Amino acid sequence: MPATRFRRRPSPTFWLFALVVLAAFALRAYGLEIQSLWNDEGNSIGMARRGFLAIAQHTARDIHPPLYYWTLHAWVQGAGFSVAALRLLSAFYGTLTVAVVMRLARDWFGDRAALVAGVAAAVSPFAIHYAQEVRMYALVTLLGALSWWAFGAWLNRPTPRRLALWWLAALAVAYTHYFGVALIATQNLVWALLWWRERRTRQALAWLTAQAGLALCYLPWLWYSRTTLLNWPAISEAFGVGFLVRELVRVFSLGESVPPTWSPWLWGFLALAGLGLWGAW
Repeated sequence: MPATRFRRRPSPTFWLFALVVLAAFALRAYGLEIQSLWNDEGNSIGMARRGFLAIAQHTARDIHPPLYYWTLHAWVQGAGFSVAALRLLSAFYGTLTVAVVMRLARDWFGDRAALVAGVAAAVSPFAIHYAQEVRMYALVTLLGALSWWAFGAWLNRPTPRRLALWWLAALAVAYTHYFGVALIATQNLVWALLWWRERRTRQALAWLTAQAGLALCYLPWLWYSRTTLLNWPAISEAFGVGFLVRELVRVFSLGESVPPTWSPWLWGFLALAGLGLWGAW
């Protein structure tokens, strides 16, 4: 008599995670057509109407790499050019980011931290705002979170497959937004500090080979678009550190729609952040 196979039922925690992801999608999909398209979104639509090679040629004269425009070009072939359809791609990217954030937090800190991180990412006004724009910011956030998850997974168990996953995510980040290079540099700094403590020669060889592969695949693009990168005009006036700190607190807490003033809510978020850092310490 053949052995009976039992299917494992999803745990209550799984359903909580699924509920957070569904809520994240609902918040990002709600009201996609309330506001009309603005100038930069129009630029994205213009890029999406071109072919893959033409997109690469035009983005070399723009200030953003081509990956997001390539995905938008593929998306509109089936979804069309309505306002809701155009913004829905970013809404999907934003929703997937919440799922990756929960997986990352679960791997590093456990289920409870994953649930807290997922809820915070799901309801973040800043994240929702950029998940409703026909721009590359939701995609670069997703790829950045994915690269950190793959990076942590590789550090935990350094297999070639996990390193390849990180490599693909890192390369995609760099081809989505130029500031993605800062994320890769940060991960290299973290790796260097950990390697200095353990001195694993074989792991170092694999990591450095991956960095060489990234450079080989990305430096030609930098050279191709060098004229634009070296001559792009400044888009804002100089600002001080105090202004930068205030804007970071405001935007990452209450979102861009809140006036740039120190309201009691902002002090509350600072206190919450301090409490979290104290708890982590």
